[in-house]
Amino acid sequence: MVRSAAEPLAPPRRYSGLRRHLERVCYPDYDYKRAMRTCPQSAGQKRATGLSRPWHGTSRGKLIHDQMRLLVNGGGERALRAAYGTQAITCDHLVRFFDALRRKGLRPALAEFADFYDEYRLASAIDLMCVSERTGEVSLVEIKVGGENYFNRATGPLKQPRSLRGHNNSPLNQAFLQLLFYRKMITDHYPELRVGSCYVAQLCTDEVCFYRLPAAFVAAQCDLLECVGASSAGTATRTSSGWQ
Repeated sequence: MVRSAAEPLAPPRRYSGLRRHLERVCYPDYDYKRAMRTCPQSAGQKRATGLSRPWHGTSRGKLIHDQMRLLVNGGGERALRAAYGTQAITCDHLVRFFDALRRKGLRPALAEFADFYDEYRLASAIDLMCVSERTGEVSLVEIKVGGENYFNRATGPLKQPRSLRGHNNSPLNQAFLQLLFYRKMITDHYPELRVGSCYVAQLCTDEVCFYRLPAAFVAAQCDLLECVGASSAGTATRTSSGWQ
């Protein structure tokens, strides 16, 4: 279904989120603790994360996404101070991230853009949409905060789509699948947009790493929608039938 850029996106029915379907279909065998055990690190080998408690990572990630939405979607520093108080400042991770985007010639246009597939009752939000200052193309950016010591660790191959079974189930490739789904959703619903390179941006404690969505993943975007859409439709059917 093609949408108008001005069309309000208010799903009329109950929708499910993307991540749990990706987990169920594409990387059900991934296990963080087992991935860390595959190649143990000494204390001296581990990169500093700036976190002192396990739950601090979740809190930091939420802060970064909340601040980005306020700063990008028209409110700027005034919106930030209204939400967090007059002494509020942009967190260091975002300062580095915005600087890195400028160096890449990417201008942030819209944060946390929500869209959905009505036929699959599947909805999600794109972290950041940017415009290339060089080409005018739209670049989608999936943001991951931290993960310095495990982002490339895996416990096996991806299960779906079939064409990507040669790739492992590391958090990086999991993020690529999220980004790929968003790319497919945008190209389906807004064909007037020219979508260029898309990136996973890893916001580490002292740097920002960009990973371009590989061509092999782009080629599999229709297959990804088919298998994830089938999972979502099956869940909706079971729920409406009282199976859950």
